[in-house]
Amino acid sequence: MFKLALLHRKYDQVLAFIRGSALCGQSIIAYLQQKGFPEVALHFVRDERTRFNLAVECGNIDVALTSASEIDEKETWYRLGVEALRQGNHQIVEFAYQKTKNFERLSFLYLITGNIEKLAKMMKIAEMRQDVMGRFHNALYLGDVRERCKILQETKQFGLAYATAVAHNLEDKVAELEELLGDRLPDVSAMVADAKLMLPPQPILREDNWPLLTVTKGFFEGGAPL
Repeated sequence: MFKLALLHRKYDQVLAFIRGSALCGQSIIAYLQQKGFPEVALHFVRDERTRFNLAVECGNIDVALTSASEIDEKETWYRLGVEALRQGNHQIVEFAYQKTKNFERLSFLYLITGNIEKLAKMMKIAEMRQDVMGRFHNALYLGDVRERCKILQETKQFGLAYATAVAHNLEDKVAELEELLGDRLPDVSAMVADAKLMLPPQPILREDNWPLLTVTKGFFEGGAPL
């Protein structure tokens, strides 16, 4: 009777079976998954890891977040971030990346969502962590030429620092580096002749979330009491 009700999508009858606890065990969960009803199987389980897997499968991001918080493992947070990104829920993506300390992905997320303030914080965090490449990437994302020049100097890339300063007309840095390099001053005239200023555009829209994927709530996500 349960299978027949499920086949004909008579979810009120399915709900009655669940309430009556007439069915339980891994076999029925596996059956529901196999037949493409993970949202129904979700209500048969209390194990958080199983609930998380089912929630991700049926796109129930709220249940997945709750289970991920209980499990609190790096792989779980990573999978939650992937699903949240697929749905366009970048607030949960941000939270998942923070939990896994995935600084590179966080910086890129802030870049594409136009969160300049947090991107500037990421550059400071990279400096505190002594992450030179992370700091340089954030300076690129922000269009902070002076910071890039400073990083190149600190890493003893004086030729690149000088070329950067000349290309962006940072006269004080050019003079400082010319004095530092002396006879080792590189010839950048050919490069500078065709140089074009490339800075990332300022974001116009900065939304809390952009729901790129519409996830339709089924009978069981619609608030039916169990």
